[in-house]
Amino acid sequence: MSYIKALTAVGVEIYKYKFFGDYSGTAIALGTYNNKRKIFKFPFGSCTGCDEYLDWESNLTSEDGWRDVTQEELERFGKDFLEETVSYSGCYNKATEDSKWDIDSENIIKFLEENKEWLGENDGNF
Repeated sequence: MSYIKALTAVGVEIYKYKFFGDYSGTAIALGTYNNKRKIFKFPFGSCTGCDEYLDWESNLTSEDGWRDVTQEELERFGKDFLEETVSYSGCYNKATEDSKWDIDSENIIKFLEENKEWLGENDGNF
């Protein structure tokens, strides 16, 4: 969810998102940024060693320990993910290829197919 907060902090209007996997996996968010529809894809995990957001957040401590992340910090972190866009065909083809060994790939394919109309005529990578 924190990746979604970071994307929202930089102005992405999230249409729909889904996390594929239990403790780690792939997250896909469909959103509009600068009036263009995009597909954002990024890995996630359950610990600081395997999740970029958790690792980043763990370094934001105060003298008293853990603290809330500020809006400004979320914006700085979120800017990096503006470049994490993929095309529909690229994402779909990768999931199809990975479906030979990754059980979550079938769910990624289904999610993409269910939301293809939202992308319209575009491929989702602008």
